[in-house]
Amino acid sequence: MNALLTGLNFPVSLRFAPDGRIFYTEKDTGIIRIIQQNGTLLPTPFATVNPIFNTGEAGLLGIALDPAFSSNNYAYVYYTYRDGQFYTHGHIVRYTASGNTGTSPKDIFDVTSSAPNTVYHSRPAGSEPELDDWENAPDESGRLSPERQSDSWKLRLCVGNTEQFRVRL
Repeated sequence: MNALLTGLNFPVSLRFAPDGRIFYTEKDTGIIRIIQQNGTLLPTPFATVNPIFNTGEAGLLGIALDPAFSSNNYAYVYYTYRDGQFYTHGHIVRYTASGNTGTSPKDIFDVTSSAPNTVYHSRPAGSEPELDDWENAPDESGRLSPERQSDSWKLRLCVGNTEQFRVRL
């Protein structure tokens, strides 16, 4: 087995675009990078998430490309940050790919830890209108992936060992 690239900064999630590019996240830096079809790492990041909380299992943990990425150019990322009271938030942002640059960041989802100075999330209050479903999940922490349910697409997010959220796209 040969390495495609070396010297990357803690890559934890990657997705293949229909055009052959590879989008990946760097857990500790908050940087989203692109590897071109020929295996070249682009020197300029796609986007940088800021602020980011990256202690232990926290950081820039997941990326997913919209099922209609070829036409809408949507890329979703999941990351953690801390607020002023030291609560950890799990957050999803949608970027629009303009060439190799992420533009127009839009907040999609946010869940807060149940206590300060922790990285674990509890079931959110039912007041979040964008939240569609919540259930126990296997340990796939940070996994972010689109999934088809009936006649619509949902973005599935797994956090921690037991929590899973589905957000309507």
